[in-house]
Amino acid sequence: MKRLEDLLKDRVAIGKLSNTHGLEGELKLFPFTNEKKIFNNLMDVLLYNPKTKRFLYAKFDSIRKANKLYIVKIYGVENISTAQRYKDFVVYVSKDILPELSNSEFYYFQLLEKRFFTMMVLM
Repeated sequence: MKRLEDLLKDRVAIGKLSNTHGLEGELKLFPFTNEKKIFNNLMDVLLYNPKTKRFLYAKFDSIRKANKLYIVKIYGVENISTAQRYKDFVVYVSKDILPELSNSEFYYFQLLEKRFFTMMVLM
């Protein structure tokens, strides 16, 4: 069995499944990023619940924007009672699918545990 650190090594959290949506098994995904391109073709994800220490692989059947959230449908989840099992799971994706940034842009996870300095120019 793999350790959690090994599973998350090359992955980054992009959101959290906060609640169910409707009766057909959809869930609300609260995004941790404003980079919309990440969600365009999102399919294979790793789900992790920090409270219960459970993780599982899932495949999104569909995803659509709804105000500040996304509404997702997990493959195989067909009703609200099944969808409730996925509440509070954090959604992780491979860093490989993240869009390229310009030279002066960084993802937040790239700055964690790094030292950086600002320069102040006096005139």
